[in-house]
Amino acid sequence: MTDYATAPESAKLLKQALKQAFPATRFSVRLSRGTGYGDCHVSWTDGPTEKLVESEVIRRFEGHGFDGMTDIRYHKDARLADGRQSGLRLISCQHAYSDQHISQLIRAIGTRYHVPREEWPSLEDYKAGRTWNTSPFANEEGCRNRNSWQDLIHRVARDRTELER
Repeated sequence: MTDYATAPESAKLLKQALKQAFPATRFSVRLSRGTGYGDCHVSWTDGPTEKLVESEVIRRFEGHGFDGMTDIRYHKDARLADGRQSGLRLISCQHAYSDQHISQLIRAIGTRYHVPREEWPSLEDYKAGRTWNTSPFANEEGCRNRNSWQDLIHRVARDRTELER
């Protein structure tokens, strides 16, 4: 018979693991109530990418997965350090970005793709959504990749390896 940790116990351990893995970042860990009991929501501003948080910490605590093709949840064997099964089910993440962080991403993308500085969008353009129809690749002759600044900023924020390609 498997010993299970309760959802509140598992959430507390999740928060401790996040704090240990990323000490400079403040995380919020909240449990759902009612029919969603056991589901968990993790949020933070700036700091590590969503991909890194998920791969380094979240996966070890998530006791359920979701298959969108069949609209079905499935069980995952999520063992805590003490050998008990995690009491958490699905864990969602929300990574928010400060103005300073968005500005750094714009600079990194512009530099990486050799876009002239005068073609970089401003923070105000980004916030107003005026970066959807502009592309850092517009100055490349014959370029078929029409990623918008908005799309690139979100992709790089989620996974910085985008800048290494």
